[in-house]
Amino acid sequence: LSSGNDVAVIEENLATADRLSVALQGRYLVIHGDGADSELLSEERISEMDAFVPLTGLDETNIILAMYASQFANCKVVAKINRPSFADLANEKGLVDSVVSTAAVTSEIIARYVRAMQNSFDSDNIKTLHRLVGGRVEALEFNVGPGLPFIGVPLKDLNLREGMLVAGIVRQNGAPVIP
Repeated sequence: LSSGNDVAVIEENLATADRLSVALQGRYLVIHGDGADSELLSEERISEMDAFVPLTGLDETNIILAMYASQFANCKVVAKINRPSFADLANEKGLVDSVVSTAAVTSEIIARYVRAMQNSFDSDNIKTLHRLVGGRVEALEFNVGPGLPFIGVPLKDLNLREGMLVAGIVRQNGAPVIP
């Protein structure tokens, strides 16, 4: 919405659709119906959508809906898939543009909070925690605000954890600095 996009939510449960409609205060279009119904998707002009995000409780349904939506050239598809094997398959075979996992998002938020507490940063300073190589490697992106004791201290003089790799710094003007 903040980017100027129209957002529609299709909800099968009437009571939930009503609650969403009230909670979202008309900012989103809430449609009571089955999001897996190709006729409904056609009526809602799926072929004209910029993005499609199936969020049912079933990974299999989300994958099938994502495959259906990906037939439309302009449609960016993001599927909620919790089973890692399904997510890997969907990514490897190019069935979806992106995969999101509620378990992964939740663990990322928890890990971000823990890292923030460990580093005595305000958790708002940590922007992203990326898990790579099957979760064995973490890449942390964070903001460094004014007043922190290590500002201006050469990297070689900082007390860093064993095995930590600092890959680079990007200044506000976009200029990369390799320490």
